[in-house]
Amino acid sequence: MTRHVVKNFGDDGVRYFAKHVPTQDASRLMGYAGKADSPDTRGMLLDYYKKGGTHFLEKLNWKHIMAGGLSAAAITAAYQISDGIQDGLTTVAESSPETFHKTASHAIDRLTRPIVVPATLFGIGLAAIWLFRYYRRTRKKAVHG
Repeated sequence: MTRHVVKNFGDDGVRYFAKHVPTQDASRLMGYAGKADSPDTRGMLLDYYKKGGTHFLEKLNWKHIMAGGLSAAAITAAYQISDGIQDGLTTVAESSPETFHKTASHAIDRLTRPIVVPATLFGIGLAAIWLFRYYRRTRKKAVHG
């Protein structure tokens, strides 16, 4: 356990753990420290433990911590992937404009096709309704008039 405390919190952390941290809290605190994303986060974890003791650890919910971490990881990954795609498209546009045009046209076509077909059908439906109503009005006028 001492080796993990030194790894996560340094020499000052060992001194604090030896004097102030009960065994059951130490194992929980080490578990959270092992999942921390940086040394600063580990330091912040120990600082909050110093302020709140076991009360602080009882408020931590590993499900919320994991959900927040996974959300941040997903956002970071999406950003990095989109950045890589942008760099790749810039390179292709500079080196081979014909290939870039084909790729961009294909991507735009795949994105707009699901919108164009329903919009066209909707427009045809509206036109049919309008023509049907027009036909009914003009027929009534011809019969009565």
